[in-house]
Amino acid sequence: MRDQIIQDRGLEFQSLDNEDLSLLSADDLVFRSCVFSSVSFSSSVMERVVFDGCTFTDCDLSFSSLQFCSIRSCKFISCAFHSAQLTDSRIVSSSFEQSNFHYASLGQCKIEKTVFSLCDLRESDLSALKHKKLSIVSSDLERAVITGTCMKDLDLSESKLDGLLFSDAASELRGAELDVSQLIQIAPNLGIKLKI
Repeated sequence: MRDQIIQDRGLEFQSLDNEDLSLLSADDLVFRSCVFSSVSFSSSVMERVVFDGCTFTDCDLSFSSLQFCSIRSCKFISCAFHSAQLTDSRIVSSSFEQSNFHYASLGQCKIEKTVFSLCDLRESDLSALKHKKLSIVSSDLERAVITGTCMKDLDLSESKLDGLLFSDAASELRGAELDVSQLIQIAPNLGIKLKI
């Protein structure tokens, strides 16, 4: 399958189950309307790749370089992006459910109409994101870096924010929806001493 993907410059209307495509190295591929189940792309280098209308379930993209990619109308369920590099990618009309982005880099991505639900975003790089209609629901953002990312209008009230890293002025959080317990968690980072 690996050779076919490289030769055909991608896949269209294919279903792959339990395939090992780890260490795949190819740029400018197009995956259109594919279904991936328990497929490993771990430690792959696939830059400037297009994923359009694909579904990924229990797939492993850990330690992969997916920089400058385009992800459109895709669904990721229980996928691993541990330490993956998605820097400068464009993600539109997609969803990520119960997926692991621990230590992943999404820095400088452009994200639109996309939902991260029940995701592990601990210690991920979310710096300098440009986004419209982004939702982060019940996800773990512990020690994530959001420097330079405006979180205005994002409802983060159900997400874990312990140790969230932002600029000294905390301008990134201006206009975000937080609950009282989250304010207590981030107050020390702002130099605020709370008396309760």
